[in-house]
Amino acid sequence: MKADRRGGHRRYFTVLVGVVAAILLLSANAMPAPAQTWTLGACVGTNASRMAFQDDAAASLVKATPGIHVGVMVARNVGVGELEAQLLYTQKGFDSDDEMLKISYVEVPLLWSYRWPVALSPRIFGGPVVSFEVDCMSKRVPGLGDVSCDNPLASADRRKTDVGMAFGGGLGFAAGPGLVTVDLWVNQGLTNISKEDRPDGWVRHQALLLTLGYRYTIPGAP
Repeated sequence: MKADRRGGHRRYFTVLVGVVAAILLLSANAMPAPAQTWTLGACVGTNASRMAFQDDAAASLVKATPGIHVGVMVARNVGVGELEAQLLYTQKGFDSDDEMLKISYVEVPLLWSYRWPVALSPRIFGGPVVSFEVDCMSKRVPGLGDVSCDNPLASADRRKTDVGMAFGGGLGFAAGPGLVTVDLWVNQGLTNISKEDRPDGWVRHQALLLTLGYRYTIPGAP
């Protein structure tokens, strides 16, 4: 059953990539390549994150926990789309009946994006994300309350660097000299963040983010 589900996911992903590639190819051929420019911006938003477990029974015991993210970005127009680097502070973790885990990261998403020059400026984007832990708290630990994850009694032996993939889409609204943006995106961790030999297999981050940003393209930048 799990193998069939993974195969279905792979087929769905392959079809999605093919459709996106076809759309981008048609868009690139239909429009002249824009001049290369630099864009700067800042963003803030909310996210819902949880842990994904290899074992379905373990995954059913946890639920999403809310968090925030805030950061800055720089992007370079490369003809067909943009190459974008972000620097974010973000909160992740999970909630359960017994305890809540809150992990704060500094993240560096490296994204490729494409924005259509039409009304509402829709765009799609995706790329790798590297995350570096800066703080971790284990809350509601039985007999302990709220403690640092580095407390030996917290049972949170973990990897402090995560590598994942992000993908999503959004809209843009002209405001002054720049663009107000609203993005909805997924950040899927690929690293097993648990160092423990768990009977339920790997543990990975999952997060859904809603981001409000403002971008300004530098006029005449080389």
